[in-house]
Amino acid sequence: MTLARALLSSAIVLSISLLLAAKSDTGDVRLDIQQVDVLDVSDPGVIVMDGVAGSNRFTGRNSSPGKLNYSHNGPRTKKITAEVRRGDNPTGHDITLTLSIVGGAGPQTMLSNGQEQGAKTVFSGVVPGTVTDTDVQYGATCTTDGTPLDADRDFVIRITFTTTE
Repeated sequence: MTLARALLSSAIVLSISLLLAAKSDTGDVRLDIQQVDVLDVSDPGVIVMDGVAGSNRFTGRNSSPGKLNYSHNGPRTKKITAEVRRGDNPTGHDITLTLSIVGGAGPQTMLSNGQEQGAKTVFSGVVPGTVTDTDVQYGATCTTDGTPLDADRDFVIRITFTTTE
């Protein structure tokens, strides 16, 4: 095979390779990330208040905890506050109500002798991500003479949970 023939063969193979080479292009996918700040706290059920003979004091704890679930993707850490607001607390009692979230800020007093105590931080330093299925414990005390039995009424106290930076 002559040099000229070898060069010609190589040029033909190279030309065919270039013609058969795959073509490519790029495309951009735009993702529009939405702000997420979602909080759900389930009810704990009933706190049964009970006392002992000779004592003026009733105590109670919830039989099953409430559950806290929270997700956020904000740029800063968040905190969760809890508050019994005026109007969400029935009158005619001396109940002291506490709330504690596992891994949170420790027990916080929501009501003291029947009076609202304002917003309390119950969980802080929540980084972007989730808090999942976390126990919320409640405790209560009252007195027999300060919280009388009323056959037609249970005391229902609403707690408002809020997220803030």
